Amino acid sequence: MKTTIKVLIISSYSQEEEDILKEFSNLFPTFESSHNLRIVSRLHLGFEENLESFFNRESQDADVIIVFVSAKLLGSKFIQKGITKQAIDSEIKSVIPVLIQSCFWEDINWVEEKGLLPRSGTPLFDMNKEDRQEEFTNIFHLIVKQSEKIADKSIAKFTFEKNIITFISHSHEDGDFADLLKLKLKDFGIKSWLDVDNIMVGQDWMEQIDHAITESDAIIILLSPSSKISEYVVYEWAYALGKDKIVIPIKLEDGEIHPVLKKRQSIDFSKRGLRPWNELVRQIKESVERASKK
Repeated sequence: MKTTIKVLIISSYSQEEEDILKEFSNLFPTFESSHNLRIVSRLHLGFEENLESFFNRESQDADVIIVFVSAKLLGSKFIQKGITKQAIDSEIKSVIPVLIQSCFWEDINWVEEKGLLPRSGTPLFDMNKEDRQEEFTNIFHLIVKQSEKIADKSIAKFTFEKNIITFISHSHEDGDFADLLKLKLKDFGIKSWLDVDNIMVGQDWMEQIDHAITESDAIIILLSPSSKISEYVVYEWAYALGKDKIVIPIKLEDGEIHPVLKKRQSIDFSKRGLRPWNELVRQIKESVERASKK
């Protein structure tokens, strides 16, 4: 199962485009880490490799292709024919044309069909830095939406015979998000155990918690300032680690993480409009599948 969405940025070479590409690339780390993207551009070009062979190679397995539209690029051989052109014309790949420089693009069918950005029609070259940064962010949000669609298809193809059960460990203050998480996971066929749903008045809560963790396939820890100081949350993840369970931390807010949990890759859910639900589901399903083969 493919776990990383590959994004390829196609551009021609000029000092102006180089500057725009570097400016754009400053946003890469944040989006790559939070949305499991791998972004490839001309900045990765090998010392002895030419631009055409580089884009021909990288376009073959790219999921999302961003094309920096300029007169120089539209006149290049690799855009007019060959493997790169086939990739752009493909209905399978998501292609996002971005106008860098004023040029006659109206007669280029694929540019019109894919929907040129920015929507205003103003080339990035003609924008001030602040407006360009805003447009870059809009482009990344579109990339995230496209990557989630691709990930949905990938997850739909992923089948696992076992019914997966997760244990959601959270503080009282994070209860609303825990409920939302349970509903989201249910949409993907994953069951979740929450204390408020399963522990009755008069029951030994520790015994119930221990049993639920033991019977669960994965433990999801909701990281927040309130969960950090919660004795119950600390007990739950410590017990889970002692049982050698799969532990997946979700970061709800920025802040210090317990040194033990720092060793485990967390998933950033702190940005409301950019929560990587698909990445969480992938991690759960792949982790459970690996554990089942041990």
